[in-house]
Amino acid sequence: MSRVARHSFDVSVAEARALQERLRDAVVERDDLPPLRTVAGADVSYDRGSPDLFAAVVVLDAGTLEV
Repeated sequence: MSRVARHSFDVSVAEARALQERLRDAVVERDDLPPLRTVAGADVSYDRGSPDLFAAVVVLDAGTLEV
């Protein structure tokens, strides 16, 4: 899947609002995905005083929510 830049991200608040109004017609509301078997969540955090990052990922069975 490739990403296409449709706009600049360096915009004012008013320009961002107008951009959201223009882009809302591009939202896909249909569900044409196959049934989900697994789902995952991820998080990353950092300590401002350290170069270290802390990350976690959990993968669950979508039906039972078992890890």
